[in-house]
Amino acid sequence: MSGEKTVFRPSPLAAAKGGAPAPPSPPPPPPPGGGDGGGGPKAPTPRAWASDDVPPLDVPMRVRNPLTAVAARLLALAAAVQSDRQVTDVPALRARAGEEAKAFEKQLIAMGLSAEDNARARYAVLATVDDVVQNLPGGAQSDWARSSLVVQSFGQAFGGDQFFTILDTLLQRPAANLDMLELYHACLAVGFLGRARIEADGRQQIEGRMAAIYGALSGIRPRQETDLVPQWQGKPTPMPKVGWFVRAVLALAAGAAFLLLVFLVLKLWLDSRDEPARAALRPLPPIAAARIDRLGADVPEVQSTQLERIRGRLRNPCIEARDDGATIRLVISECPGLAAGMFPAGAALLGPDYVPLIEDAGRALAPEVGPIAVVAHTDSDPISGRLRASFPDNAALSLARAEDVALLLKPIVGDRARLSVEGRGDREPVNRADTREAKAANRRVELVLPRSD
Repeated sequence: MSGEKTVFRPSPLAAAKGGAPAPPSPPPPPPPGGGDGGGGPKAPTPRAWASDDVPPLDVPMRVRNPLTAVAARLLALAAAVQSDRQVTDVPALRARAGEEAKAFEKQLIAMGLSAEDNARARYAVLATVDDVVQNLPGGAQSDWARSSLVVQSFGQAFGGDQFFTILDTLLQRPAANLDMLELYHACLAVGFLGRARIEADGRQQIEGRMAAIYGALSGIRPRQETDLVPQWQGKPTPMPKVGWFVRAVLALAAGAAFLLLVFLVLKLWLDSRDEPARAALRPLPPIAAARIDRLGADVPEVQSTQLERIRGRLRNPCIEARDDGATIRLVISECPGLAAGMFPAGAALLGPDYVPLIEDAGRALAPEVGPIAVVAHTDSDPISGRLRASFPDNAALSLARAEDVALLLKPIVGDRARLSVEGRGDREPVNRADTREAKAANRRVELVLPRSD
């Protein structure tokens, strides 16, 4: 990153196409002392970077394995070749690899390794680069094989079997060869195959070797506990403060929700307690106007001309027209000719089969004058279960049914002001028997019109 902009830089291997890299700076004199392949963690000698290389990070690098640190540039070159990123200019690639190999050998000497460990490390890294390049497609492998990095460093060629022979020797004493085993593991990871390249199960052999190295080191080399990215947690941001207004609104909302819950609980509790009282009131006779019986001859019944007119307009025999003296009443209950009930159990909407009956009754009353009362009745079965949330009792259910019928009558009557609704529940049964037929007769809708003649 440069400031707030992302900077893209060319590949570190671009120098192999455009020319030789800048010569490395001379290494410092080797420190005193020596050691085997698992020697002390001496920091590698700083390298000069080519003009097309990505500059190092500003933070100091923590080196856990000095062998893999000094071999990093050659291993990166081998990995790039393995992934077909550098296959065109073989002479430039040879020049780049030769410079890196010389710098690698100087850094190994500066580390103060023993002669045997120095040779093991040089052979592993240089043989890896040779193995990858010599198996490139085209004719580059023949030119490279005549002057490979191993030949230039050791003066003679060694077969690829030597790599696995040294690896088997190191695995016999993994605790004494930690750094060297990690270096050989890195060489296998970037693409060294050796004789396994021509064998049918060569890839499985390499994976088995790498697994053996990992298994040998897993119980010896402690796991690094440092973070790979120090700034992975990001910048802490404080939570925004909640003002007093928001707190007040939340408190009021919580209080309202609590009061609503208490209301619902108390309502359900009270409804369940008054059900026995309702059951005791059902057997009582219905409320009716007082009538005086006078002694003497019966007064002949006068036939209402208005009732005859209304009966003459009715088309459905399931509608019963009655003259109560002061009112004319059209009664619609369950019709034997219709399969479905007038209202589904616990529902307020009129069944579709009974819509024509209500419309027929409305057309019979529409030409008359005066208000029309829509009175709905239910049977004595109490409301139970989840229906109590909508209709706590039969009176509420009958009122909802009367309102639904009034909506059907409104376009027929024309004047909505003429219509009124009333729900009487199960207070006025026409049949008190506890049978299906009696309950069907009690479930009814009455359209009441005051007499005008």
